[in-house]
Amino acid sequence: MKLLRLALYGIVAAVILIIVLASVYLYVSSVTNATIQEYLSHRPVSGPIHGGASLSNTTILSYNNSADVVDYAIVHYNFTNVTSGQAVLTMFSTNPIKRIYLVNVGSACYKCLYSNPEYENLLYANLSQYLTTYGLIRNSSSLSEINLTGGFGTNVANAPPGSILIIPSGLIPCPLLPGLKCSTTNPANPNSTSIITLLKNGDVILYVGQNFNKAEDSGILLTNRTQNYQAALAVLNAYGINSTYPFYNATSSVSNSLYFNSPSFFFGKGGNYGPVTYVNTQGGSVVAFSNTSGTSWANINEMAHDMAVVLYERPWMYTLSQSNAYNISGKGALPLFTTKLPLQYNASYTNSEVNASYSLVDLKLYNATGFTTDELPFRLNFENNGTLGLPSEIGISQTIPISIYIGNVVVPFRKVPVANTSILFAVYIYNASMDYISSIYIGNINTPPISIVKPYTFTTFGPGYYIADLEDLSPRIYEKALFQIPYLNITPVFLDFRNGTFSFKVVNNNLSISGISYSSEINGAYKETGAINKGFINYTLPMGSAIHYGNQSFLLQILGINYSVNAYYQRPSGTTIPPIYIEFVIAAIGVILLNVVIKAPNRDEYFIDVPVFPPTEKVEVKVNPDSVLKIFDSINERFNWKYMPLTVEEVKAGVSYDIRYRNIPVMITMENAAEILYTLSSQGKIETIEPYFMPKGWVEKAKHDIEYLVVFRKLRDFAIKNAILFTDLYTAESADMVMTSKGVQNTVYIYSRASGMRDIRFGNRARAFIVFLNSQTTADFMEKLYSLYGTEAEELRTAIAIGSVTLIDTENLEPLLY
Repeated sequence: MKLLRLALYGIVAAVILIIVLASVYLYVSSVTNATIQEYLSHRPVSGPIHGGASLSNTTILSYNNSADVVDYAIVHYNFTNVTSGQAVLTMFSTNPIKRIYLVNVGSACYKCLYSNPEYENLLYANLSQYLTTYGLIRNSSSLSEINLTGGFGTNVANAPPGSILIIPSGLIPCPLLPGLKCSTTNPANPNSTSIITLLKNGDVILYVGQNFNKAEDSGILLTNRTQNYQAALAVLNAYGINSTYPFYNATSSVSNSLYFNSPSFFFGKGGNYGPVTYVNTQGGSVVAFSNTSGTSWANINEMAHDMAVVLYERPWMYTLSQSNAYNISGKGALPLFTTKLPLQYNASYTNSEVNASYSLVDLKLYNATGFTTDELPFRLNFENNGTLGLPSEIGISQTIPISIYIGNVVVPFRKVPVANTSILFAVYIYNASMDYISSIYIGNINTPPISIVKPYTFTTFGPGYYIADLEDLSPRIYEKALFQIPYLNITPVFLDFRNGTFSFKVVNNNLSISGISYSSEINGAYKETGAINKGFINYTLPMGSAIHYGNQSFLLQILGINYSVNAYYQRPSGTTIPPIYIEFVIAAIGVILLNVVIKAPNRDEYFIDVPVFPPTEKVEVKVNPDSVLKIFDSINERFNWKYMPLTVEEVKAGVSYDIRYRNIPVMITMENAAEILYTLSSQGKIETIEPYFMPKGWVEKAKHDIEYLVVFRKLRDFAIKNAILFTDLYTAESADMVMTSKGVQNTVYIYSRASGMRDIRFGNRARAFIVFLNSQTTADFMEKLYSLYGTEAEELRTAIAIGSVTLIDTENLEPLLY
């Protein structure tokens, strides 16, 4: 019994131990998962990341009806051994790429982590590694060391303007204070290395140390009691550099990424960036970790990391605009643009601000061992010599007046003079990745500068960002603009789960839309398609569909975008009978009433005897395909036509006229005729553009494809219907057809996608028309014409623009009447 009790105690203890170990494992796992990203953010990559990135289409886009501008670039990347990454585009007010120097402070080092030279050697090694990881220097040997003082080319005074000088001294070195004669300074030029001199060179001083009320001079502590020290502090105060205020409000987006702690002061006239403080003055900046290295970091590696993070984040630099952060990995192309740029779009302000700015794409890449970064800088030359006014947001199917202004000095981006002559313009629309979407024909513009307004309906555009280019046919780009088609706003207005009927309101840019196709389903079932009608989607489930109580998920797909609408089907309070049972009961009662309660009256019954007629005899007649093909020639000959395609009805009549069985005409239905033609078409013996058919052999005989002949047939029918004189096939010398209506002669040129179009003769008095099969063919022709170069294409574009050549299609031939 005792052994049994001990065994039970052992089992209970083992179970408790297993539970405790599992809890510890789950806790450690959760902590590890929560902190892995923070750990990686402190650790450089040890495994290789291969590949690289480049930029294209860097430019400035007008935005919000040309009230603002947007910085834009496409980053192309191809990386291996990358698990995740981010890309950000930033426009800085000054150059973010600077030379970096570590200043050898020598003996002027107060409360440093280690004694010299070990301190600076370790800092140099660790700092080189982190600066390389953050892409701030090319490699670990690119970090230069210079002295506070010394011979030419080796001290801070001779650093190139616009450099970053890292001074990790713990106290301000005496040579950097203005107006003091220090023991380490050349007596002939005591102010050569002062902070003020460096700032006027545009330098950035990254300082690690306490406030400037004390200074180091070759091991001598300088304080307020030192001769002329108060005067030096007064100069610093005049530029907002010195401050004795305690540090407060140590919050920022990167403060959790730094090891630094215990800040001791901040610049009263500057700014703070978490535990870092900075002041911008005289064209340069002083950035301070406001304490000594010995009290703020556990080791030099942490110190080097924090310096690299701050130099990478550039808190002291004024940011004109910045994009969102987008995820990248592997291979791809990512468009980046700053959606807000706080600049007014005018020549006097925007040009100078943008042209003085520097843009930078930052790529931060992670793998299992840590991170690395890549920086892609670029500069833009912006000329404000025209506008393409589009609102920042445009609704689907919304008609927008596009405001266009073209100046008369130079063409933006190309700097090509605009001649005072007639120029044909169009607006080309691309998606955010610069893939062509459509074009808007603007027309001919005479003698810039000029302003016009072009209404346009954005019917085929799905949600997303788009770029519009105003170009002439050279092509020269005059202006670029960014606009957005916002995502749809879908709200349920009626949800009847019991009867399976639902209604949703669809709004885009505060406008109701119609005619856009959609598909809808609920909980992954009962899919239905339709078109949005006056801003509403009405969705009805099949009769008998069962919807369970609880959460319901509607999925609406519109223009390739999935929209989810969630709702809750509330169970009615109390006991309820399912609706399907009630319907069965009602149906049963109805049957009983019909068969029992309601009794039909007695009546006499009469019957009609219909004799049985024998069925009509049907004879199967086999027709040779060549016989059917000969019908096309026969009908053309009967009507005195040449190679005119026929309809199904005409072929049906031809069969009855030309084909006989036992000398009796063969009668077939329209369905029989259509089946014959489609069978021959599937065999490759007949070509068709509905509702017309013709033998394939005609293409070689007529020297024209079916599209050309169908257009000619439609023109012939139109001319006969409207009593217009016309020339037959092959009889017009300089055109495909000459039509005379009301004494006016029209030369007609037929365009087909297979064979194109014959040369147009300009200069005669006759009106010229290019006739297409349909409107889509017309649009394809115009798009192709806009992409062509050369004198002939330019002449045709000009003729179309001024109206001497008119484009029509067979669905709208009425212009030939006037």
